[in-house]
Amino acid sequence: MSNKYKKSTNRRINIKERIDIKTKIKKLLIISLLLIVILTLTNCGRPFYVPGASMGYFLWQTEDGNYHLYWSNDWDRNASNDNLRKFSGSIRTDGVITIKNLYLWEGEELTKDIENVDIIKVEPSRVEFIAYTTNHDYEDGIDFSIDNETYVEFNLKNNDIYDLGRISLGSFANSPDEEIFIISEDELLYEAKKPFYLKHPFSTFFFKLSYDRVFTNIYLLLMGIIVVELIRVSILLKSKNYKKLIYISYGILFLILIIVNIILLTK
Repeated sequence: MSNKYKKSTNRRINIKERIDIKTKIKKLLIISLLLIVILTLTNCGRPFYVPGASMGYFLWQTEDGNYHLYWSNDWDRNASNDNLRKFSGSIRTDGVITIKNLYLWEGEELTKDIENVDIIKVEPSRVEFIAYTTNHDYEDGIDFSIDNETYVEFNLKNNDIYDLGRISLGSFANSPDEEIFIISEDELLYEAKKPFYLKHPFSTFFFKLSYDRVFTNIYLLLMGIIVVELIRVSILLKSKNYKKLIYISYGILFLILIIVNIILLTK
């Protein structure tokens, strides 16, 4: 076997291996994207955040009725004073508050010789707290329940100022409209149980899809092309009926567009 033939064979093998690797990577990316979408649409109402990367307050309620108020600092190696940040505020209600857990709390009774200890004052219908985060302690939280309440009032400050954009309520990270905001009994739990298409921002988006025919067609066409192309490079590329399947895929896309337009015209 000549060296020229060996080099040609090895080159073909290397090309095939590279194509296989690229195909596997694309499939992995598609699967990961689908998993993210599924997890987002089926989560239990908890806001998505990464402690040490996401900064602000995160508030949600679980099926057992307990409330969870957590806060996180974004890690910054170059920040002065070890990126010290103060989270403070109060929780007030007409019911009775029971503290279930203080998450990663550095209280006086837990740790000695800490310059900035986390402080909490608990009364039957009111909780006041001051907590600090740094590059080494970037998350704290309070788990609590309330009995016989009709509302819960939150007054939350970030470095002694109000920053509503840094307060995330429920799974879709909605922000409150007022500095001192009120949540009715089980409101967060009710929001968590609603189908995703009834939640903001999906509700607004689907409403726009339902009445703006131009926007709907452009959106569905672009998303359809992206989906077809992802299927093409990850699944259909090695098929013997590659061209036929591509034509069928785009045919299905345009058929969907026709059906959607017929539905919109009948409204």
